[in-house]
Amino acid sequence: MRSGDSRADNLISRLFSYSPRRNRQSLEDYCTEALAWCLRTSSELFPEIFAETELKSLTRRSDTVDIHTQLPFKTSDQRDEESEAPEDQSGGRFDLVIESGLPDPFVLVIESKIGSDFGPAQLEKYRSELTVPESFPGVPRGSRFLVTLTTVRNHSELVNANITWPQIHRAISSSMKSENDLIAGLRNQFASFLNEKGLSMLELNKTDDKLLSQWFDVKKLEDQLKRIIERLRNQEEVKPIVGRRQVRQDGNDWIGVYGKNDFWAGFGIFRQGGSSEIALWVEITVLGDRSKFVEHFDADMKAAFKAAKKYLNFYPDDPAINCGTRRGNTSRFVFATPLAGALDGSGEAVFDWLYRASKKAITLAGKTASRP
Repeated sequence: MRSGDSRADNLISRLFSYSPRRNRQSLEDYCTEALAWCLRTSSELFPEIFAETELKSLTRRSDTVDIHTQLPFKTSDQRDEESEAPEDQSGGRFDLVIESGLPDPFVLVIESKIGSDFGPAQLEKYRSELTVPESFPGVPRGSRFLVTLTTVRNHSELVNANITWPQIHRAISSSMKSENDLIAGLRNQFASFLNEKGLSMLELNKTDDKLLSQWFDVKKLEDQLKRIIERLRNQEEVKPIVGRRQVRQDGNDWIGVYGKNDFWAGFGIFRQGGSSEIALWVEITVLGDRSKFVEHFDADMKAAFKAAKKYLNFYPDDPAINCGTRRGNTSRFVFATPLAGALDGSGEAVFDWLYRASKKAITLAGKTASRP
């Protein structure tokens, strides 16, 4: 998309204009289009990205910068033959082009790659194209630069600089503030997308003796929690609702087993401030408004139902009857209790609590199956 296109500042239009082409990687194209949009809407981003390169002298703000994507060009041979091939059949395309006008014109051609290598003689072809006078009229030959944008560091004598997608992620993340909340929000989403795809800066906490000495104790505790759930899922009353589902771990925070009616039983790890705690957790979702079921809970169920509200506060948008909220024509009941007191350190007591709570939750599903 050329810089002067009426859709150039519309992120949705940029991504919609992308069309898959042979020998192209969709992730590369999507990320390149999103980056171009970020560069157009965030003047501070350009200096941030190139600050660590030999091109940092170019990292000044300019009102005359144009940003193009998928800019087509013809090879020297095609020019000599005055080829009449359609634009899509021309010699090649520059992924991203940044042009700055007077008083000091320059052009940056950026070739983007994610997880793939450059094609045979690809960089040579781009370098050759940059030397052609009519390619970028008015830009001195010494002000035409070729840059690679890759997942890992790339070293080539043919390019003037190399930047990486993790650097892009860091730059976008550090320039989140904007007078326009919509633009800032979309930049934040792009940063999250890059992180999701493994294109952010890799992190590694410093290690020390205390941390490493706790490692094996934590792994042992994790295995113990999984064994408790393994016994639970094989109980006669629980088997029908969980079927063949195995004990699973969701991230670092949840260990449990799923079942029908959005049944879930297991452990949640909650962190607030500098402290953390483990909670035993059982939940079930049934059809209809079943708020009145609470009136018939026994003392243990009422206590667990009430205790769950503390943990549900971590997820304010997660509806549950505990908090007086519902989603659609369903009712979700959550039962929880902290791993503390008589439960702490007693695997049998923990299993017994989960077993009793699971049976009672499953009973709620049975009640709704037999009622209109």
